Amino acid sequence: METYLQLEGLTKSVGDRMLFADITFGINEGDKIGIIAKNGTGKSTLLDVIAGHTDADSGSIVWRGGLNVAYLEQDPKFPEGASTIEGALDSDSPEACAVKAYEQALATGDNEALSEASHCLDSLGAWDYEDRLRQLLTRLHLTEFDKPVNQLSGGQRKRLALAREIMREPDLIMLDEPTNHLDIESIQWLEEYLRNYSGAVLLISHDRAFLDNVTNRTVELSLGKVYDYKVSYSKYVELRAERRAQQLAAYENQQRMIGKTEEFIEKFRYKPTKSNQVQSRIKQLEKIERIEIEEEDLAALNIKFPPAPRSGQIVAEIREAGMSFGAKHVFGGADFVIGKGDKVAFVGRNGEGKTTLAKMIVGLLQPTEGDIRIGANVNIGYYAQNQEDLMNGELTVYDTLDRVAVGDIRTRLRDILGAFLFRG
Repeated sequence: METYLQLEGLTKSVGDRMLFADITFGINEGDKIGIIAKNGTGKSTLLDVIAGHTDADSGSIVWRGGLNVAYLEQDPKFPEGASTIEGALDSDSPEACAVKAYEQALATGDNEALSEASHCLDSLGAWDYEDRLRQLLTRLHLTEFDKPVNQLSGGQRKRLALAREIMREPDLIMLDEPTNHLDIESIQWLEEYLRNYSGAVLLISHDRAFLDNVTNRTVELSLGKVYDYKVSYSKYVELRAERRAQQLAAYENQQRMIGKTEEFIEKFRYKPTKSNQVQSRIKQLEKIERIEIEEEDLAALNIKFPPAPRSGQIVAEIREAGMSFGAKHVFGGADFVIGKGDKVAFVGRNGEGKTTLAKMIVGLLQPTEGDIRIGANVNIGYYAQNQEDLMNGELTVYDTLDRVAVGDIRTRLRDILGAFLFRG
């Protein structure tokens, strides 16, 4: 099995907080690795370091020569004003550059440049590059190739970025929360693709089923150290529980030994006849490598919605509602009633209009056909797909709530934040 890269003693801090220290492990051909750690403890930073987007404080990465790496970030970026097909093109790839050079030579009638570009396309096997890209986009249900990227839904943009990385034909593909905003069909397609993928995968995900269906190895970051398990996520959970039980037993034994040693030192510190023994035990304590146990994160969200104003039985009536954007007809004939106490799921492929319908119900969009009526005394809260884009990143967590809270709730902001596991 070929080693693609080796991490040697990587260390990274952010401010005064150590994310990982002196970590070492290799990534081999065929490895499908899930990176596991608490939120905020360095998973995405580790991928950024491997991708070269962030420098480590110390340590090194030894690469196999000519390794081709793709990186799907949590929030993929696209060129300003790009169409769907342009957004999927990796402008730096040899194939895309060769296609572009060929098209430019054709446009200018430069026969020498045309011959050179043709030879380049031959050597890369890239004559059908755009055809293959269009086929891939079609499989991912992105068939409007000229549609501006900024008009795509969050899930469509994620699939577009995924297509861009796949077209690089990488040896190693790194994925940071790839299933965010993807519909069920797209997740199933991605699982199948990664299972059959012959290269290596480095993956961050909170989707346990996805991890189990894709990974064959789990790397845990804990207290700045790496624990490497050659198993998928569910088996890792079992093995981690066993390891933690062993660590706890060793920790408790060590604490008992330290306690007895400190007790002896305090008891005989000032007795001349015991001075040699006291000094020996002081040195013994100094040499001990203290066992650290990561605090078990048993915290859980404690969300309680305040009592809603008394409303009628009908929350919303959707009558033959539909939406079009210019010539683009998104959906029509939506006809249903949401009653008090209903829990409703909107299901469908990305781009079929789920978010559009939600925006219509909350009044951010007006239907172009039919009608939507909200019931009497109904108070609507809306958590949008792009909620993080609507917040000011310069504000503190507390100030973010303080700017929108009204009434008596303002006196309980810290309690509310605590219920959502925010500290400090």
